[in-house]
Amino acid sequence: MNISRFHGVVPAMATPFTADHRLDEARVGELIEGYLQAGVHGISVAGSQGEFFALDHDEHVRLIELSVRAIAGRVPLYAGTGGVTARQAIALTQAAEALGADLALVITPYFVQPSQDELVAHYTAVARATKLPVMLY
Repeated sequence: MNISRFHGVVPAMATPFTADHRLDEARVGELIEGYLQAGVHGISVAGSQGEFFALDHDEHVRLIELSVRAIAGRVPLYAGTGGVTARQAIALTQAAEALGADLALVITPYFVQPSQDELVAHYTAVARATKLPVMLY
């Protein structure tokens, strides 16, 4: 794993939604192409700025799939794969890995106040479930 690939300007892409609040699949590639033309070093999708919480599981996975396809290996994809539970984060991280994401961006579980030991257990469980590098978010 060449971690030097993870550097520079990595914008948090806003997730495009349709008027009826669904993932706007057609706009994902357009947004990514705009970022790539601007010279970014990576793209982050499905993070908190990307309103991952507004996506259902299938839309979340589809966003990652569309992003991998649009980026086509030109820069690393930082895939937001966090969830309120380790089980959710693991499922999303494993899906991101299978789809070809370059890094799992895992947010601290929200709506709960885990202890330091619980946080370590959470992130350790996610990291052990994947070969992707895991960035704590």
